[in-house]
This record gives sequence, C-alpha cells and structure tokens, in this order.
Amino acid sequence: MKKLMLIIALVVAGSLIASANNNDNLVPVYGIENGDQVSGVGTMMLKGDIWVIRVTDNEGVVDYCPMNLPQNFQKAGLIVKFSGTVKYISDTDKLAGMPVILSQIKLAR
Repeated sequence: MKKLMLIIALVVAGSLIASANNNDNLVPVYGIENGDQVSGVGTMMLKGDIWVIRVTDNEGVVDYCPMNLPQNFQKAGLIVKFSGTVKYISDTDKLAGMPVILSQIKLAR
C-alpha cells in the first residue's frame, strides 16, 4: 500500500513539473528493486540539504539520491546523464529519493 501511495504521489508531482529531458532507458519507478541498473537524464537539485537527480518523463517523476555524487556535480540546475545501481530501501524509511550508487555521471549538455 505504501508503494502504491508513493507511485500516486510521484505521478501527481509529475503532472505539475514540465521538463524537456530525454529518458529513453529509464526504468519505471514501480519496477525498481534493489540491485537494478538504472540510467537516465535528469536535473540536479537540492531537496532540503540533500542532492538529488530529478528525472521526468511521460510516466512521472523519479528523484534519485546518489550516494557517491562528486563535488563538481553538486550545482542546482545542472543537466546530467547518469547510470548506477539502486540500493535497498525499506518501507519504513523516508528518503529524499531512490538511493543509487553511481557508476557514471556526466554533463548532458
């Protein structure tokens, strides 16, 4: 039930945010599990004091919380292309985004 509520919240948030990102290889949020490989193009932003990569597409919005984000990518508004491995989160954890260990990140523009 918590996962369903998260999906609904992400879809509602996605309808409020417009973006021109190209995310051909993005895994839908409802299918993401521990150890899955993800990739996409997103915008760097701060959620409170935590850096996230916000990825939007016609399915909705997903915020990825990179656990190993290099210092030079910690700038709001940067458009980045990334790939990495999803880390486990329990149903009771409240996080700024889907935890991911980056294997690659670079500027998209």
